[in-house]
Amino acid sequence: MRNKGLISLLGIFFVALSVLGVAYADWTDKLVFNGWAKTGELNVVWDPNYSYQVYVWNASSQQWVPEPENKNYINVTMTTNNCTTNCDESKHGCKVMTVNIEGAYPETKIVLHLKIHNIGTIAAHWTGITPVPGSFTVNGVVTNYTTLANSGWMAICVDPYPDPYIQIHPCNTVNVTVTIIFHNPLPECTTICGEFELNFIQWNL
Repeated sequence: MRNKGLISLLGIFFVALSVLGVAYADWTDKLVFNGWAKTGELNVVWDPNYSYQVYVWNASSQQWVPEPENKNYINVTMTTNNCTTNCDESKHGCKVMTVNIEGAYPETKIVLHLKIHNIGTIAAHWTGITPVPGSFTVNGVVTNYTTLANSGWMAICVDPYPDPYIQIHPCNTVNVTVTIIFHNPLPECTTICGEFELNFIQWNL
């Protein structure tokens, strides 16, 4: 009888161990998942093509008037590096545009007609154009836009002003006008060079 009882206890013990083993296996099982997901590419760049118009302040009429071409001594060049606006090509468009103005003088206004391209795959919202710190020079001397603005030499305006309702769809463009005004403290025949950087975020942020 003792042997039968011992055998019965051992049987119950092994059954209990097997149940615990199954339960442990159930509780410690794991699922491994390897994968990737891509939501899209955000990439907004300058268009390398541009145009500009020079205006002078007419004191008698108190308004800006276009400078005649035969009297226009101001030369403006804008350059971008490694820039592409083709949505089918590698997305290496430039975010920075260098503006070089030669022969600037007081009470003149330069209106730059530019374009912004969305060469990415998702909609974008451009939040502004920022003068790059330390990129400005005046007659070859390094300075910054804040110093020029505080001295009263120049002011920059952007139109349209960035707002949360301007959406740039993939492969679409937005026309932007950047106005640079030179005020009276600016010396005659000044050469000013500086860089402007695009700022943008994903549309639904």
